[in-house]
Amino acid sequence: MLKLVKFKIERIRPEVRSILTAQGIPENHEPDARTLNLAGQAVNIFDSLTQAQGVSMDISREEFEAVYEGEGLNDTITPVSDIIPRADSFVLFTITLGHAISDRIAYLFGANDFAIGSMLDAAASEGADLAADELQRTYEEYLTSINALNKDKAVLRFSPGYCGWHISGQKKLFSLLRPARIGVNLTETYLMQPIKSVSGVMIAADKRAFFFDDNYPFCSECRDRSCRRRIEKLMND
Repeated sequence: MLKLVKFKIERIRPEVRSILTAQGIPENHEPDARTLNLAGQAVNIFDSLTQAQGVSMDISREEFEAVYEGEGLNDTITPVSDIIPRADSFVLFTITLGHAISDRIAYLFGANDFAIGSMLDAAASEGADLAADELQRTYEEYLTSINALNKDKAVLRFSPGYCGWHISGQKKLFSLLRPARIGVNLTETYLMQPIKSVSGVMIAADKRAFFFDDNYPFCSECRDRSCRRRIEKLMND
């Protein structure tokens, strides 16, 4: 079933502290008044320009296997390929913050206003991740309501371009989901426009299926190992 969703701004608004952390400012460091003001400005612009919406669609295991195969460029062994046989359900998704905020970021950088431009860029990236988290939370609530999710099961999302899933996987994902209906299109190099968008799959499975070591060959190229934080949270829920 295809679902369209709009997000309430208060559910995806980034916190000033998370924006500062994304800018490389340690949590134990007290930023100066100018930096705090820039972060506050970024949140205000985020609120005024963000038009967050998403589209999702349930698909079968066989359908997702075809999507995940993509252009045949995935790593030989990946976490998702190991999880697929153990999974209960799959939902493709795309969320976007809309063109206005991406255009403003591009304008600010083009005008050499790097201070507020970089702060707004960090705020929008955080907001896009929060929107994807909100969509996942909604899916978890739905599965719980139909008794398809319990304390031993969980949902985790994965995106093309990460964890050995080649970014060219966007092509089949887009052909099936058709997120142009919410204004998201794919470039020839498989990047999304507007740029502050997130796509991928939400997979429901036994929690144990998601516990994997970060020792795949591609893990050495990962900058933040965000999967570690997400898996730890999943295991503690």
